[in-house]
Amino acid sequence: MTAERRTFLGSLPLLAALLTTLVITAAGFAQTEQSLGEFIYPIDDAYIHMAMARNLAQHGVYGVTPFETVHASSSPLWVLLLSVGFLLLGPWPLLPFVVATLCGIAILLIAHRYLRLQPSADHGFADLAGRGFVLCLIAIGGSLPAIALQGMEHALHAALILLAAVLGIDAIARRDPDRRRDVALVLLCCVLPVLRYESIWVIGFLAMGLLWRRRFALAAGIALAAALSVCAVGFWAMSHGLSFLPAPILTKSVGPLLLTDNGIDRIAAKLIWHPLWRLGRVPMLALLFLSGAGFLAVMLWRLRLAAFEQGRVLMVALFVGCTWVHATFATFGWGGRYEAYLIVLGTAAMGGAALDLRWRLQPALTSHRVAGLAAGLATALIIYTALGRGQTSYRNSLWASEEVLNRDVYVGRFLAKAYPGASVLAMNIGAVAWEGEPHLLDPVGLATAEIPPLIFARRYDTAALEAIARRRDVQVFAIFDEWFEIWVGGQPRWVRVAQIDASNERRSLVLTLYARDGSEGRILADRLKTVRPEGHFSVKLKLMQPFE
Repeated sequence: MTAERRTFLGSLPLLAALLTTLVITAAGFAQTEQSLGEFIYPIDDAYIHMAMARNLAQHGVYGVTPFETVHASSSPLWVLLLSVGFLLLGPWPLLPFVVATLCGIAILLIAHRYLRLQPSADHGFADLAGRGFVLCLIAIGGSLPAIALQGMEHALHAALILLAAVLGIDAIARRDPDRRRDVALVLLCCVLPVLRYESIWVIGFLAMGLLWRRRFALAAGIALAAALSVCAVGFWAMSHGLSFLPAPILTKSVGPLLLTDNGIDRIAAKLIWHPLWRLGRVPMLALLFLSGAGFLAVMLWRLRLAAFEQGRVLMVALFVGCTWVHATFATFGWGGRYEAYLIVLGTAAMGGAALDLRWRLQPALTSHRVAGLAAGLATALIIYTALGRGQTSYRNSLWASEEVLNRDVYVGRFLAKAYPGASVLAMNIGAVAWEGEPHLLDPVGLATAEIPPLIFARRYDTAALEAIARRRDVQVFAIFDEWFEIWVGGQPRWVRVAQIDASNERRSLVLTLYARDGSEGRILADRLKTVRPEGHFSVKLKLMQPFE
């Protein structure tokens, strides 16, 4: 067989996975644009990052609006990358989608390279089919098309985590240092925490593995690199009067845990049963985790600690450890985006182990019938859950785009047209900030720096929010009443003017517009009657008494 033919055959698995990913992604993009008249991201957070990147590029302000510096993103590096793109291309709304799509391609390239480097890799049909299967499983189970449509940083995070894992495991397994790879690993560990803060435990496990192999300098290097980036962003934020950690982490993760009366009980629950409960809600990840744990148990029983001298075993161990820590201290969110890096890492790790085991067990299949049956059952279940996960993530992204259009974009375009540059309060802030540049008051505290300290001091309520709104001369309030009661407590004290009903067959979505007083309410009602935002909206507007 010629070298060219071998190269072509070796690329077939990658080409199959790339084709699968790009076709599904393109179909989702086209379907969204055709049904909505324009491409809409299925999550408001994408617009938060876009607004922050635009303000950084155009005004030099790291904030949701150009008027206030805030620590509103848990991915500062993603905001920086988008701002560079906006500097070069202008505020192009499709940039996050294009970058996320390219990052999905990078994931498959890195996974393909990792599988090709396994000792059992050859160009036989079984090996090609196996690698193609693993790569397609990463594409579908990792929800790469859906994550591209979301336009968030999670595809880039999964790609860099996988690359760091490959380099880190190689550094732990090999005896002789490779300076170029070690430098690349240190650089990756510097940028990963400020791309997604949960990268810290991946770096921690890699550092522990390097310490075990007595590679003290590299272990210290990656730990210091991670600490340096986190501290650089944190101290910069503190120099602007902000919190060390981003507001989303404080208000949505740390705050609810620390401010509950049964905080000690909740901490105990998190360390004991909560990880299992969370994993059970993500079937594919749970199956990968159980398969990985079983594989590690068998390898340790057979080889003891010598098992960890094999890169494929270390890769599985890294996945299992990171999955448990993530399930303990982080969340698995809507759209499959938060656990995407674990799905990608776990599928690549278990895929490499499975391809190697197939080669080793083939001469003695008759004596491994039980193991073969168990592996076949696990594989079938993983395929089933991966297909279900991919389909659900893709379908959810499509219908969520319609919700964001009617729920967030409509309000953002109305406020930009009816109240240009005015002071407004909004609960979903991304599209409101992207469509216009209001003086924004965010009751959740992401885009308003003075609110998180009030939350942690237990002094945040409707009266405190009303005082801030009065100081900022807020004219109109866009509020989800149920969310307001959860985040602030009680009911809004302003004048109810209208309700915007964006409900669909899936759930109820009703946003209420309030005014500061009766005279402002009449102005708001008149503008609701005359101002028509551009777009294919299906919202129902209902004016409240006495503003009909």
